[in-house]
This record gives sequence, C-alpha cells and structure tokens, in this order.
Amino acid sequence: SLGIKPLPADTQRTKSTPKPPKRNVVSLEQIMDWHERMPAQRRAYWHSRGLLDRTIDEFFLGWDGRRYTIPALYRLQPFGVKRRQSEIDDGIPAKYNQIAGSRAGLFNADCLWTATRCIICEGEIDAMLLSQAGYHVVSSTAGAGSWKEGWAELFSHIPEIVILYDNDEAGREGACRVRASLRR
Repeated sequence: SLGIKPLPADTQRTKSTPKPPKRNVVSLEQIMDWHERMPAQRRAYWHSRGLLDRTIDEFFLGWDGRRYTIPALYRLQPFGVKRRQSEIDDGIPAKYNQIAGSRAGLFNADCLWTATRCIICEGEIDAMLLSQAGYHVVSSTAGAGSWKEGWAELFSHIPEIVILYDNDEAGREGACRVRASLRR
C-alpha cells in the first residue's frame, strides 16, 4: 500500500466555471476622448517623432493624462492600446506598456483590403511614418517576435511584400519568422 488517502471533502476539486471571454480593452469613445482632449503640448510630442497632424488624427493618437496612447483598431474596433512613457512618473519603468486586456494583432490591418504592395515593419510609429508617406504598411502590436502564423493568410492576395524590421538581433529573428510564415 502506498498510503494515499483521498482529500477531505471540503478541499476536493469541483468543476470550475469557465472564464468569460475577454472584452475590448477600452471603448472607441475612450480612445476618441484621449485623442480629442490631447493638449497642444502633447500633440507636439507626436510632431517631434515626425508625424503630421493628419496622421495623428487618422490613427487617433492621444494622451491619457500620464502617457501617450497608440490605439490598435480593426474596423474601428479597439483590440489594444499601447502607452508610451512621458516625463510624468507613473511608477511603470517600461518605455511602453499595454493596457490590460490588449491582444497582439496587426496595427493598421485595414489597409490590407486594398493593398497590392505592403510593408510589414516592426513598430507602430514606423508604420505610421510609412503610411504617412503613402505606403500600405502594418506592424505587430506586440513586438518583433510576436508574429502569428495565421496572419499570413491576410497577405495571400498581395503580390509584393516588403519586410522591414530593425537591424538588431530581435528584428532579424522577427523578420525571418515573418518571411518563413509568408512562404515567398
């Protein structure tokens, strides 16, 4: 005999209820509020990054009172918000963080519907700068190594794709992962 005894009745496992599905991280109304109420001196930060007013408005860039906000939308449905550190100490040491519940996805994926050429780049600001210059461009919202295999099907109708990641180890590895997934 191994001497194994059953757990007392009050500690035995019962069926757990499934967790509810994740909801959108924030509403489109909240994103629009951050965008519309952004003070002029906060808009100047986006200008310092090379973004024009039309680009700031097109992508609903904003200010939440502590950090700059970069919303990720698909068909005007938010699936994530990245927050960029400012000079205000909010107790979060990371330069960028995501609002809880944000999901990895393709930033600016709506442009793929009409694209015959597309650039896949590493970051949202790079994507916005290239979009501002007239290119169809997307990036992953979760960094260089976060490409998901299933995203490749979104590019099946696009004959010309350029992968433009940062020239560092993470960027080179991420670019190879994208290229392998696209199989071209």
